Amino acid sequence: MVKMGLVLVNSKLRLRRLQFAKQGYKDSSDSIKHCEKVFYHSNRSAPNVMDPLEFSALHTVEDWNAFKPDMKGYTAPKDLDLWPECDTIEDQLRKFTLAEFLGIGHAPIIAVSSSKWFSNTQIIVYGETFSLPLSPRESAFLSAHLGHCHDPRLPLPESEVKLTNEEARRDVWQISSKARDEIQALDGDRRNEEVLRGLNVYKSGSHQLESVAKSLFHYATVFVIFPAFTNGVDVHFRASHKSAISKVQLPKDLGETMSAVTVYTGVTDLYIEVSGGEVLCLTYHVSAPAHTNPLLIPALSNISGSSAPLRDAFCLWKYSLLHGRDTSPLMVFFLHGSPTHARDFERRSDDATLLCHFAPLAKAYGFKLYIAECIYTQSTEHEIYHRDDEYIECCDDRRFRRMRMSDKPEEDYEFVGLTTLGGDPVANEGLLTLASKLIQRDVYLQDQIQFLNYDKEYDIVDQVRYISTVKYKHVYSATVLFVAP
Repeated sequence: MVKMGLVLVNSKLRLRRLQFAKQGYKDSSDSIKHCEKVFYHSNRSAPNVMDPLEFSALHTVEDWNAFKPDMKGYTAPKDLDLWPECDTIEDQLRKFTLAEFLGIGHAPIIAVSSSKWFSNTQIIVYGETFSLPLSPRESAFLSAHLGHCHDPRLPLPESEVKLTNEEARRDVWQISSKARDEIQALDGDRRNEEVLRGLNVYKSGSHQLESVAKSLFHYATVFVIFPAFTNGVDVHFRASHKSAISKVQLPKDLGETMSAVTVYTGVTDLYIEVSGGEVLCLTYHVSAPAHTNPLLIPALSNISGSSAPLRDAFCLWKYSLLHGRDTSPLMVFFLHGSPTHARDFERRSDDATLLCHFAPLAKAYGFKLYIAECIYTQSTEHEIYHRDDEYIECCDDRRFRRMRMSDKPEEDYEFVGLTTLGGDPVANEGLLTLASKLIQRDVYLQDQIQFLNYDKEYDIVDQVRYISTVKYKHVYSATVLFVAP
């Protein structure tokens, strides 16, 4: 058992090295050491950790008083060591809310790979032969035939579908392998089996797909979209599982592209969304060899689920507050979208994933979550010279548009619009003032907003004969999540 556990950990370490290389760290020994420490620490940690909230239950946190998380995996507040390479509780929460540690970003639950290189081939359906790419007439025939003779929710059985040459089957394997690599379902020795299970033609609309494993060794399903001469067709696949959600879009030029979408079996929801036409889709099941140890089969649990570092951070934070230790009275996290209540978080998968992880932990350890808006303003003054009788208008005077921000502008941080996760206003000026003080001395938080887009504003602050003094502003705005005791 120890040997198998080390195999899993070493495999994850190789993946994490690749992820850091993609982020620009390349051969940084510090980054690699951090990966190794994190995963070996994780391997020694207790398996019982509080599960994140599922996406379908996000609405339950809108009534915070009534919200009751699953307490399985809860650890009473106690003095814990920080995780490797983490200096403070804030540092630990920030590092482990990065995408690669929450089951999104580098390890999605669904991925697409596309190629414009594919072998000339034909497909035989019910004894009828069709050349690829399909013509609009052939697509329409197949669509009508399957819709009339077969339940469109189920694939036409593999016994009635056949690709006519080996090169086409090789192309399917290669392109689906790339998509499996994206979801970290690696097959180093290429012994995994990919078996054709059927065919569907999906018309415009949203169609739920089968995501249940057919055996212990069936770990992924591949949907291969073959080229067809169709214009203006949009195709999306959407999958969700626990706190992880992913959506992929196929290329617009379906007539010139073969695409493979790979998704783990066992996801909660799986849909294909088609608009503007119809697409031909072959379904393949990917399975590990029957003798494979189940612990070594690529699994959905490797990329989504509970987070021990986050649980430990909340546990230690609560312990520190109870025992009067010097610790942060408030945590601030910048969001990617602009939610006004919990249901809005679903519009951005990264925001939703963060809330799914934070909500159960915050409630279990006696914290509260709020939404607020952070407004950061840079300003500098300019003097405009004009005729004595000239009237200055900020909106149309070209001289305003030529203004530039000073290298050392005046800066102001303000938090406004504090609400609950249910969207109800909260009158707590003290909390907003505390957040303003925190960001003024926290470079990490400042960096989160200074890289956003800004609006320009002009205020005439003084006007005397021949001279007008104008305050030129850059106004940044972002939505934040407060975690407060």
